[in-house]
Formats: sequence, C-alpha cells, structure tokens
Amino acid sequence: MTPVPSALAGVVSRGAAFTIDAVVALVAATLGYEVALAALRVLGIVSMSSATDGTVLGYLLSLPILFAAYCAGFWALLGRTPGMMVFGLRVVTGEGDPPGPARSVVRALGYWVSAVALAGFAWIAIDRHRQGFHDKLAGTYVVYDWGGDGRPA
Repeated sequence: MTPVPSALAGVVSRGAAFTIDAVVALVAATLGYEVALAALRVLGIVSMSSATDGTVLGYLLSLPILFAAYCAGFWALLGRTPGMMVFGLRVVTGEGDPPGPARSVVRALGYWVSAVALAGFAWIAIDRHRQGFHDKLAGTYVVYDWGGDGRPA
C-alpha cells in the first residue's frame, strides 16, 4: 500500500526539517567535541597546540556517522526527528507503520548515497511517491502527520 498523495511530504518541508536536524546534530557534536577536548587537556593527554592536527580531522570525519546515528535513532524510536516534528512529518512504511530499527539504519545509510551531488534528495521533487533514494532503499515514505497514529488518511 502506498500512502495517499495528499499525505506525502514534499521536498521543501523535508529539506527544512533536514536543515534543522543537521544544525542540531552539528551543535551537539561540536559541544561534545569541545567537552572531550577540554577533558583531555585537563588530563594532559592533549596539549593546546596539538588540538589542531588530527583531532579536527577526526571531528569532521565523525560528523556523518553521528548524523546517521541521530536520524536512525529518532526514526526507530519516534518515527520522526526533531526537525520533522517541527513540520509535522513522519517516516512510515508502505503500510503506515513506523520504520523500526533495521529499516531506520538502512534509510540513514541511504542518506549518504542521496547526499552525493544531492541527486537522491532532488529526486523527491520529481518522484510520484515523493521518495528520495534513501526512501526507496528502505521502503519508506515521509507523510504529513500532526499527531495522529502515523497511518496515512
């Protein structure tokens, strides 16, 4: 079963929700990085001058992993991320059920593929089911849901 077209979320609201989630994850990762770095400095493990070499690269490389874990965790537990909550969006399967942990991880990994040249995200605008590559890979849809049970009307 495919959700009815009027319930399917479009590229603008999904993009705005993604932006909020990216900012939240970036701020959380940055705060975590700074706290960890400060603790390592206090313990004498990292000096002030060595904090700019490999630690920054490690931070930058960890961001996509942290963002994927953030998204997958929220999708698996609540069916939506905080950014999606702001816009009344929910991730569902074709039957209208929450995606569950395994499907959420597959969808989060698909985000990386969708991010290549943004082609997987742009596909949402032209796909008749408004699915990005990550949705097709995981068998999910994003629907408008302002507090119902998540099943498309």
